[in-house]
Amino acid sequence: MKTHFILLLLLIFAFPFFAIAQNSDMSKPELQHTLYPWMEPKLPKKIDSNKNLYKGKVQRAKNRLAREEQRLIKLGQKEWEIELDLRAQLENLKQLENSTEKSGDPDHQKNIEKAKIQIAKSQEKLNKAKTEVELSTKILNDCEIALKDARLVKYGS
Repeated sequence: MKTHFILLLLLIFAFPFFAIAQNSDMSKPELQHTLYPWMEPKLPKKIDSNKNLYKGKVQRAKNRLAREEQRLIKLGQKEWEIELDLRAQLENLKQLENSTEKSGDPDHQKNIEKAKIQIAKSQEKLNKAKTEVELSTKILNDCEIALKDARLVKYGS
């Protein structure tokens, strides 16, 4: 009777260890700890796919809005630098024109012409930068509208 009881206990408690040892595959380490629930890998909860679509669309709209804001900031800084450079060139031209009487340099008129050409090029750069800022502002407004639309749309009911 004692031997039957000991044999029964061994079968009840030892058999799962032998079964796991025979079925375990070393290439899948996450299956080794199936006896201990706290060591099992956590599986993500299933979320309704409609909610994922909604969150994804809103997140994409937020990301695009953030990118466009950063782009607008960079373009604004570029425009500001070009404008400061243009002001410095205009000031330099005024100084060159005022120093005409004082200077006996024969290349003075050529320097004035070079300065005017540089100012024209800087003015073109400034106009191009302003156009880019305006375009980026329009795109940013479109992104804000798209974000509002994405927040308002409900998937599934």
